[in-house]
Amino acid sequence: MKFEELLDLVREVGKAGLSDFEYREGNLFIKMSAAKTGDKVVANGDELPDYNVETNTRISKEPTLKKEVIESPLEGIFYFTTLDGSSCVVNTGDHICCGQVLGTLKSRGKTFEVTSNWDGEVIDKYIEDGEELVAGEPMFRLNVPMV
Repeated sequence: MKFEELLDLVREVGKAGLSDFEYREGNLFIKMSAAKTGDKVVANGDELPDYNVETNTRISKEPTLKKEVIESPLEGIFYFTTLDGSSCVVNTGDHICCGQVLGTLKSRGKTFEVTSNWDGEVIDKYIEDGEELVAGEPMFRLNVPMV
């Protein structure tokens, strides 16, 4: 369950005036009970009761990141353009999406689009426009949120 979904769940439990709530999904469980202090928590402008939360999983607003490398699928010359000739320069710090065209690769007289297999932030750029690449050569390294 994503943080935003959990926050929505807490908000709805608070609006319903429930003092105890338990949620189970597969191996995940979350148990909430209203705190005795009467303090209020404000989230996105809504005032919510203060809850004690028990869970068997880590709840974090920040996603856990893993590093993934996009490699050249084959040998050829790489260009930061799409097949229609539009520029698509990718730089360190850019956020890219799964399926996004990162450029084209000219190999053996044919031109292929290179796309990303992940959503994430580019943390390293190993290539330049017009650079000759070999198959498997690293092109970009990304920080990818783990789902």
